[in-house]
Amino acid sequence: MNNPQIEKNLLFIFRQTPYGNERAKEGLDAALAAAAFDQKVSLLFAGDGLWQLCSHQEVSSTEKNHLKKLSACTLYGIENLYIYNEDPVFTDWISRICPLNCTVLDRHSVQNLISKHDHVLVY
Repeated sequence: MNNPQIEKNLLFIFRQTPYGNERAKEGLDAALAAAAFDQKVSLLFAGDGLWQLCSHQEVSSTEKNHLKKLSACTLYGIENLYIYNEDPVFTDWISRICPLNCTVLDRHSVQNLISKHDHVLVY
């Protein structure tokens, strides 16, 4: 007996800088893998996680540019990208320099976003 695939709404919250540890890379790998298996994936960048969206990232020779991998999200069907930060000036600056199409959220909208997802994973 075959079970139909159950689609889940997954929210990945990125709160870590793109370099210095593996959390951001692992989170993005998990999000892309979930999307490859037809799960509905949304990404929220908050706090230090907003640095992942900067277009001018200086990367050492042993690391890969994190933003290039993020740019592949649309190829995996990940179209819901959100940003949030307590500082509206910083959030505005990130939204202007980010090459990806992200929606800026306020605190209330973030709470609503979280409540609409089946699972929330924080990286």
